[in-house]
Amino acid sequence: MEKRPKALTVLLRTERKTLVKIELFHAREWDAEALGYRIRRDGAWVCEQGKRTFYTVSALTKFLLRLVAHCLGDEVGVETHEPQIRPGTFVRVKRYDEKLSVEHLVTAKIMGPPIRAIDGKWYVLVDVPYDGKTYVEVKP
Repeated sequence: MEKRPKALTVLLRTERKTLVKIELFHAREWDAEALGYRIRRDGAWVCEQGKRTFYTVSALTKFLLRLVAHCLGDEVGVETHEPQIRPGTFVRVKRYDEKLSVEHLVTAKIMGPPIRAIDGKWYVLVDVPYDGKTYVEVKP
């Protein structure tokens, strides 16, 4: 359970259910010198290239715009099509084992639909055994 205070929570909902829950945290909660925000989507941190990522207000605005457009089914000028991969599918994910200092593949279950991130790449939320939920890039 996250104990740091949230700066803002955004829920994107239809009349019947919540589609996406976005929580924003001030970057200074991790690094006193950092500016911007960290994003947690549906309980998993949004990271670029597997690293802790802080978003400026401008980058955060673009992220939220793409997310709202995705929920509405609008591509907002996106050139590539959504990957045909669905929740419940099992996939292989690269993970780094710090104890053994090696990278290996593990089987993970996709927990949500693909999303297009601000970097233009597609990501899916996966549940990695013993690691929890995290976003990974969808690669062909």
